[in-house]
Amino acid sequence: MKEIIQRTPWSLSKEISENFSRLCMMRFTDTSFVYGEERLSITHYVSSPSAWAQEFLENLFIGSVYSLYGHYDRGDEYPKYDLIIDLSEFRKNNQFIQLDSHHHTITIEDNGMNFPELVEQIRSQDIFKKINQAREARKKVLINCQMGMSRSATLAILYMMETYGVSLVQAYRYLQRYRPIVEPNPGYFAALHDHEANLTVEPPPFEAAKSWLNEFVSNPDLLRVEEKEDSVILRVTRETGELGSAFIDLISFLRMNHISVTLLNCDGRIGEVCISSTGYKTLQTLLENKIIGVEKLNEETCEYVMLAMNEACDSLNFQVSNSEQKEAELTKLRLQLSEHHKNKQWDEAFESVMCFIVYASKPTNGLNFYKTDFGQTPPASIFYQSLERAGLIDLVAVIKHNVECRLKEQEVSVRLEL
Repeated sequence: MKEIIQRTPWSLSKEISENFSRLCMMRFTDTSFVYGEERLSITHYVSSPSAWAQEFLENLFIGSVYSLYGHYDRGDEYPKYDLIIDLSEFRKNNQFIQLDSHHHTITIEDNGMNFPELVEQIRSQDIFKKINQAREARKKVLINCQMGMSRSATLAILYMMETYGVSLVQAYRYLQRYRPIVEPNPGYFAALHDHEANLTVEPPPFEAAKSWLNEFVSNPDLLRVEEKEDSVILRVTRETGELGSAFIDLISFLRMNHISVTLLNCDGRIGEVCISSTGYKTLQTLLENKIIGVEKLNEETCEYVMLAMNEACDSLNFQVSNSEQKEAELTKLRLQLSEHHKNKQWDEAFESVMCFIVYASKPTNGLNFYKTDFGQTPPASIFYQSLERAGLIDLVAVIKHNVECRLKEQEVSVRLEL
């Protein structure tokens, strides 16, 4: 248990004391006050790990105002930071915090309506550029707000989306692994969802969609349905635990299956989205069969896939040794796909694609011709990049997931044989 003792030069009334107590997050602390005429003590016994900062990326931390107190404390027991991005609404004349040149403040209330102002202040102060420069120089960066839950989480998620091209779903789930209490308020969550449409980001992760489906199968009552004249409102409720993960996983499930979503509401216990009646029929089929829809090939997508296969085979001519053996096998699979395409056998065509990319993603004869990590081999990378340029990002996500599962199964089989 850590302790921060702050001395105030002014007399405390009971009203001021109670306000200060709320300001300092009593959910994290036990606070005691001593009343008198002057130089009174306020002692906070910090009992929750969530009051302190967590490192979620290399040299990048997210925390509450207590992380700020610790930085300015003269003792050596608290972490110190080289760059501080402070969203805690502390005024510059705050007597506990002596601002210096590396302390940047973004003064906004915790209200999603302020998201445009947040983005504007980030841009005007070059916040993300300063974060990148500090991290490249191996300096420690703290992003903090009052509780380290909403505003700081919103900025951290936005930073990951814009810097690494990950989706809102991925950024949120990633951040929650390091700081479980993060929960952007409903307005910020909706604003991030809308902002994502202006970015080029990865599709929602398959595992997020799978996570929601598994939870629904075990407890169907988590999803409430309200049918309107030409639309359907889906409502996710959570009496205990964090709603954010379940709600964002639902959005992943819908997007993975190409069901358009309009975000209506997300508060601490209820999340609501609106989908079309047609989308709801698709959702019903998926839930009845307990599956995540796999986008089978059709006339149009099959042509793009064949083009991607051609480019992958061409890459063997200059990127991989033993290319003749590789090219012969991949060419055979490519011809199989062409035959299935001609006969409109879409399930068989999809299976040919799986065999093609699995073969392109692993070495043969025990020789490491190229990186064996999934999705990193030259022909596989060329294949995926070609489909992504054609806008088939969701198809790429489905193929990658299926290929990864098959490669893992093959590894298990090899170990069992040994």
